[in-house]
Amino acid sequence: MKLNIFQDATTWLSAKYMLSKIDNSDISVDNIVVVPDKFSLLTEKLLLDLFPQGSLFNVRVKSLSSLSRELLQKLGEKGEVVSSGEGLLLTQVAIEKVKKDFVYFRKSSINFCYEINKILAQLKSSSISAEQLEFEGGNAGGKYHDIALIQKEYQALLDGQLDANARLALLKEMLGKNDILSKTKFYFAHFDAFTSEGFDFIKVLFEKSMEVSVSVATSLNIGNDYIYEKDITRKLEKMALDYGTVANVFVGKSEVENPRGAIIEGLYSFDKIKFTNEGFYNLYSCPSVSAEVESVAKLIKYYVYEGLKYRDFQIAVSALPKYQSQIENIFDRYDIPCFIDSSVSADKTVLGDFVLALLNVVISGFSKDNLIDFCGHALCGQKELIEICQMKNVEGLGRYKALLSPCFEYAGEIEKLLQAKTSQEFATAVLSAIEKAKEKYGQLMDKLQERGDVKEYKINVQAEDVIKENLEIINKYSQGEISCNEYYNKLKLLLSFRQVSTVPTYVDGVMIGDATQSGFEEKKVLIVLGGEGLPLASGDNGLLSDDELSLSQGKMIEPTIRMINRRNRFKLFNLLSLGSDKLFVFYQLLNEEGKRNELPAYIKSLNDIFDAFSLNATNVFFANEVSSLQHALLVSGVKKEKNDYTYLSKQALSGNASKLMFEGDKAKVTQLESYFVCPFKHYAAYGLKLKEKTAQFDQRDLGNVCHKMAELFVKQGLHGQSKEEVKTFVEKHLDYVLEMEGVKEKLEIMEERTHLVGFLKKQCNSLLNDIVKENSCSSFNPKYSELKFDNVTLAGKYRLIGKVDRIDEYEDYLRIVDYKTGKSGNLLKQLYYGEKLQLFLYQKIACDKFGKRAGGVFYFNAKFNYTKKDSEQDYILKGLVDDDEKLILATDTNLASGSSDIVQIKMGKEGFKGVAISPEKLDRLGKHALSTAEGAVREIEEGFVAPKPVAEACVWCPYAALCGFEISRGVRANKDDVEF
Repeated sequence: MKLNIFQDATTWLSAKYMLSKIDNSDISVDNIVVVPDKFSLLTEKLLLDLFPQGSLFNVRVKSLSSLSRELLQKLGEKGEVVSSGEGLLLTQVAIEKVKKDFVYFRKSSINFCYEINKILAQLKSSSISAEQLEFEGGNAGGKYHDIALIQKEYQALLDGQLDANARLALLKEMLGKNDILSKTKFYFAHFDAFTSEGFDFIKVLFEKSMEVSVSVATSLNIGNDYIYEKDITRKLEKMALDYGTVANVFVGKSEVENPRGAIIEGLYSFDKIKFTNEGFYNLYSCPSVSAEVESVAKLIKYYVYEGLKYRDFQIAVSALPKYQSQIENIFDRYDIPCFIDSSVSADKTVLGDFVLALLNVVISGFSKDNLIDFCGHALCGQKELIEICQMKNVEGLGRYKALLSPCFEYAGEIEKLLQAKTSQEFATAVLSAIEKAKEKYGQLMDKLQERGDVKEYKINVQAEDVIKENLEIINKYSQGEISCNEYYNKLKLLLSFRQVSTVPTYVDGVMIGDATQSGFEEKKVLIVLGGEGLPLASGDNGLLSDDELSLSQGKMIEPTIRMINRRNRFKLFNLLSLGSDKLFVFYQLLNEEGKRNELPAYIKSLNDIFDAFSLNATNVFFANEVSSLQHALLVSGVKKEKNDYTYLSKQALSGNASKLMFEGDKAKVTQLESYFVCPFKHYAAYGLKLKEKTAQFDQRDLGNVCHKMAELFVKQGLHGQSKEEVKTFVEKHLDYVLEMEGVKEKLEIMEERTHLVGFLKKQCNSLLNDIVKENSCSSFNPKYSELKFDNVTLAGKYRLIGKVDRIDEYEDYLRIVDYKTGKSGNLLKQLYYGEKLQLFLYQKIACDKFGKRAGGVFYFNAKFNYTKKDSEQDYILKGLVDDDEKLILATDTNLASGSSDIVQIKMGKEGFKGVAISPEKLDRLGKHALSTAEGAVREIEEGFVAPKPVAEACVWCPYAALCGFEISRGVRANKDDVEF
């Protein structure tokens, strides 16, 4: 009989200290390490690190529940143990049986059932019976009256079966009469608290085993001693004294190198601890969740480029559901392997959703929406029936049987559900549907494996067993007849309660978990996301307040809200000490109301320790200007290997440029134009993958909003509307457009948001009214909008990729239209220098693709003008048109009267003058653009990256600080006249 207490500054360090002292040299002794479920794998990995050369065959890691099961089996106890799902179902049944006698509660929803189920577990773990639930008067008295009724009924429904709490009580009783633990040592690690039941269990193990050791976090500095739990140590020491012995206390002297030691001593401390920050601690404010996640993605890519492994990073998130989809999408885009420590309720799995959707068809009375949902399900795959439902308005049982049932794959299962009266009959129909869906289900699982989505595969592959298990539970606790609606509710309850998860595989990937719920270990880099929301704090918003958890007999139902909040703060303290080389904290600058978030106490404490302050993530990770190559790579979220970026010379890049500059076999039109503007700018954007991205609204956002609004307007065929109708269209669609173009978040943090939104409305109104005006006096009609091209090959191996804003058609002619919010410049000069290829390339490609003749190329002036001077006429269309009189008049029918404000053409004595050119020249320009594009590809492949900008290219270039080009060295000059 021996009790050891191992102490160190944090939960992780004390566990590590205790496990390092395990002596497993006596092979007859069984060493069992007991941990919370979430620490099982981490502890096994830690043991392997601590004993790299030693044998661990007599050292095992177990959770409390798995240990209980194992010991009961050894003791020969075969009592039936109810699962958590059965316990929930029994709770629901108990509520239904006694709710007529409630004096306080008036509800019996799924959420209420969850809450009651948790309270019943708390009562048992706190060793409180229904008879002890007394609370005089008021709401509290009413609550305890109702809870006592439920608890008594729940116990009656168990009818001798064991739940998790009863199993532990039985185990304690049986161990007290047996000596099976006489050659066993126990080590309790990573626990920050024990329930009354837990302490009673440790007491039995202390009596019956060779030795019990417990790791406990203990303050090494009086300044933050108040944040530590002292309950475990006090109770353990008292327990030893009660048995006439003394607990052996061992205090660890872990060499926690600074600055981690500064965090352990200084966080939340009354003492002022200072440490020189040499890049260890970094705090960033962000405008949005997506900005947080993308900043972290770039950060990880940069440090991997510098030599770290993905497994050197772990990310703790304050609210995982809020961040998970963004992390999955953005990390996938940056090719970052990761494991997200989250679970999915079984009703959200593909198979669970399929079964519930099938039942829902019946209980909804065969509503059209539910039929459509089921027919479109991935495991149903009868999408052709959706059209039947829509076109023939299939609603109700009669129309379903007449119009859908004859060709419905699951008609047999539907009929079984309609005839079913018992839970067994419903289960038979559900199992039949699952069997029929197996082929599609298997194909879906194969696809998940093929794309490497291991976690999604492992979660979904468990679903069939989980569903079958819960169908059996319903059968077990259902007597007599049951309706389809009642059966659906029971199955939904059980599936939504059952969490399906996987364990991480220890490969080279980033571990991402909930800051409060997940298990974390020591890593080189710790990153915290959503830092403004930590530590998590709960209010008295459950069924019972903290005051109501204190019973009149002096007993307490644990844990209280105050305990949970205190433990969450201590978990955060432990977490922040786990980064050995770097600690990054990201937080949201503004709350949902648009007000600045106040920094929580732990961030203020970190700032004091390291004399640090917050940096704006936008300026660091999305900067338009970079100060060094390292900063440029950080901004870019580098994706290539280090050697790809070592040299900038033509000789070094030659032969590698193709792989570096192009995405597989794709060459974008905008990319080739960027090359001609400046080869180094092209290299920075397409070689280094630097992104010209900013969290501030700028001219590019204006152009994107205008393009999207025009696309919607033209696609919906609304180009013949009045100004009022245009205004209504803009008001209706602006919010959607801002969201689609990623502008909404930028606007929300700007003080001048209202004025800018007003300007955008004016801009869009001006553009759409011009579209209406131009269309009203043109014989050309929009034929295609936002049409993508990839049917032209350059240099024999690259697909030319581009997207045309608009293609208009008139008889046998096509013309190209591109919306332009900035300066359009001189088309021919820009074509000559390769700056503007797209109009002429698209003209050539479109005419070849559709077998049409070239009718013209135009920029559509989408720039809003507050004033228009007569001397500076702004035409709506700026470009070139075939000089055929018929085409000129088709461009603007008003030209017959002599002049136009649509296009720069006038009727003179000798015919039309202006931007009309011969069809031969128009065709030649298209061929020249294609030839120029070919030349660009060849030069890029040869490795040209030296700065060689056209005039004014450096003025707004975001890479100026990186290339160091001096304007005094001269630029490519534009000729005044260009002949083709």
